[in-house]
Amino acid sequence: MIQGTLPTADREEIEGRLEARIRRQALLAKADPPHLWAIMNEGALRRGVGGRKVMHAQLQALLDATESPNISPQVVPFQGGAHPGMHDSFIVMQFDQGNADAIYLESMTNDLFLESETDIERHNQVFEHLRAISSSPVATRKLIAAALSEEMN
Repeated sequence: MIQGTLPTADREEIEGRLEARIRRQALLAKADPPHLWAIMNEGALRRGVGGRKVMHAQLQALLDATESPNISPQVVPFQGGAHPGMHDSFIVMQFDQGNADAIYLESMTNDLFLESETDIERHNQVFEHLRAISSSPVATRKLIAAALSEEMN
């Protein structure tokens, strides 16, 4: 999957990115997991990546994740039109232990952490806007289930 989106990456880079994603996912299953509020574009549910078997597994994993109390998924539906999250993806990291909040950007060429108050505030505003225009977590579960059903047919 990553190879298709990073055609110039070598095997070592792809494996490193994959390992990092697996480690981040494992954090969500630990005894005292962080809360993940994930907002994704509806295209993420509809764009076939890796073939039918892979898409089925990915959609099923998303559907299963909607049942976790520490995961709040939302989808920005196609009919929502243009929105401020279209330009790039980002992760707002908020810490309870007195650490400063940060914004994490993963791009084709590198990873970047933004820590200035201006950058954090700007990204928090975009995140809140996306939450407001996105489908509710319950409606999102229905969207994921519908995409899974379509993938199976």
